[in-house]
Amino acid sequence: MNASDPIGALVRKRTGRTLDQHALDRHPAAAELPRIAELARTIRRELMLAINDMARLFADGGDADPHRIPETLLDPVIDSVVLFTAQYLDSRALLDILLVDLTRRRLSSAAPQPVRRYLREGDIVNVTVPYTPTCISGSIAGCTMRVTVTATGAVTDPVLGPVRLHLAHHDAGIYRDPANGRLYTLDHAAA
Repeated sequence: MNASDPIGALVRKRTGRTLDQHALDRHPAAAELPRIAELARTIRRELMLAINDMARLFADGGDADPHRIPETLLDPVIDSVVLFTAQYLDSRALLDILLVDLTRRRLSSAAPQPVRRYLREGDIVNVTVPYTPTCISGSIAGCTMRVTVTATGAVTDPVLGPVRLHLAHHDAGIYRDPANGRLYTLDHAAA
């Protein structure tokens, strides 16, 4: 992890393990880390854009001259900075809660860094369903399933039975690379 993924770097610094390593742990707090990290990344990007918009208004003193920039244009920019700041702080607080979860820390495996297998929409792959709260309540956590990757998630193979499950990416063990936006799943590294 580097400057292109400060949230991933934060997790690595705090735990000594990557988000990919946490994703394979058999605990809901660990399985939720990649989803919450992605949420924090998204809100952080929006916050940075809002701050840039505000900086452009303030750069040449436009905020001090109501004839150049009326309050009706300035107020929404400031409101968006306040809103995204609050959302970012909330996402960081949730991330912090997951990082200090004692059960997750106790159950963390010492597994090596998993191998990423990159995917495209329409790919049919076998995934090991993570221990997210949704998967635990559906009694599918830890199961290996054959799925078709879609733009928003994954659909189980009809061979499994008459009902096809529609799972969100994070519930199907599919993640998005913050560096390039590509989808991937994780395979345990060969020992």
